[in-house]
Amino acid sequence: MKTPSTLLAAVSALIALGLGTVAWQQHRELIQLRAAAMETGDRAALQKRVWDAEKRAKDSETRALAARSEGTDAESEASKPGEAPKSTTRPAAGKKGPSQQEILVFLTNPDVQLTLANKFREQVDARYGSLLKSLNLSGPDQARLRGLLIERQGAVIDVAAALLASGNKPKDKDMHALVAISQDETERKLQAAFGPEVYNQFQAYEHAQLFRGATTDLQKGLARVNAPLDTAQAEKFTAGISLLAQSSFTAEQQQALRSITRMEQSRQTLKQVEQIYKDRENPPKPEKPTKKPGK
Repeated sequence: MKTPSTLLAAVSALIALGLGTVAWQQHRELIQLRAAAMETGDRAALQKRVWDAEKRAKDSETRALAARSEGTDAESEASKPGEAPKSTTRPAAGKKGPSQQEILVFLTNPDVQLTLANKFREQVDARYGSLLKSLNLSGPDQARLRGLLIERQGAVIDVAAALLASGNKPKDKDMHALVAISQDETERKLQAAFGPEVYNQFQAYEHAQLFRGATTDLQKGLARVNAPLDTAQAEKFTAGISLLAQSSFTAEQQQALRSITRMEQSRQTLKQVEQIYKDRENPPKPEKPTKKPGK
């Protein structure tokens, strides 16, 4: 359950960004929507939420079109007397990509949410599998922790949809700020649910993420001479580099590393979602059956 201080921090940050509380509410709705998509719950209620999100998207687009129309009218009136107004109609161009409304409808589709939930689960298992195994949690606790990590993994998608639903075009700066707010809230829930010991292990593991690339490069080099590291050695090497960085870097540098890690996670997640969108819009054509000889 969210505390008043958590809500105040989130809402204050959103207002400071000029986005209002609507974006944050939409973000929470999408977390619930994805959770519902993973279960066999009330499909009608789920669909109603999707329709409501689509209506908000359409209203936002209508307001944006009206604002552009007003700007065009004002420019025409400002023309000199006797001078023909300048044409504001641009030549038709090929569509470069989906509209904000199309993206929002895609992100709030229950089937897409189910696909995203499964994709985020795969990402979490690949990224945090070693951590989940080392914690030795019970089955229910491990499922609960995995659920929080999935929520954290999907923050960038929820925030993007929230910005679109509130009529704003997602910008990198706003996205990173809101993703940080969302992930911080999820981490507070993780700490409250599992206590400081598990939370500290999660933090140490997360801080080491940025250095796993160095471990991978080392693994490749050692594998070429038939001397690869085993899993335990690789984890120790990664943790050692991370601890060295934390002891050597200033607090500002450590925060920068944390931001870089989050941005890289967001970039990878967005890239995967983009591929899901492309696959849905342009499904692969079925292969034609090969003709049998003599026919």
